[in-house]
Amino acid sequence: MSIEYHPKYNDKISPVVDNFLQTLSQNVSNVNIRLFGSVTNFTHFKDKSDVDCCIIYPDEYTRMKLCEFIEGDSIKFNKTRVLFREMTLRNKDYADEHIGLYVIEFDNKHKLDICLVDGNIGPIQRQQHNFGIMYKLFMYVIKWLYYGTGLISKENFIYLKRQIFVWSDSNRNINVVFSKHQIRRGTPH
Repeated sequence: MSIEYHPKYNDKISPVVDNFLQTLSQNVSNVNIRLFGSVTNFTHFKDKSDVDCCIIYPDEYTRMKLCEFIEGDSIKFNKTRVLFREMTLRNKDYADEHIGLYVIEFDNKHKLDICLVDGNIGPIQRQQHNFGIMYKLFMYVIKWLYYGTGLISKENFIYLKRQIFVWSDSNRNINVVFSKHQIRRGTPH
């Protein structure tokens, strides 16, 4: 499930991420911002979980403006790290869906994942956004163990989280192919 982004959506989004999305929508016209992932459900941990969104753009010119805004210098936003990679979603019942994926880190703290989507969210990506309740429960427990108690390491948290996504995608016959990360700003962790 994804929901339309509105400024001051709720208290789950940090002020810096909210301000970035507002400024982006004011500076790049004809885009539709949709939130998905933990920010839309109970698995979000305030000031710890990232914010996931799709930015739907109508044409290549708008895509270039989005990339310029996301990667550009700004005194308003302290973007300490910007990564980019291509992602292809495959399912035998649908045409492949090609998505540009940005990971932006602000102040070494707040993280925003942006999927650049041409035209509209396709059927495969819609399936990915429809995370079942069992997956959400597993995700919540893993996040609680990491963010809430510190009982698992960051490496184990990332591994377990990735396994949940792989499990979810494989149960829906979705194959995800990523290109290597390209560092657009900052350094890799």
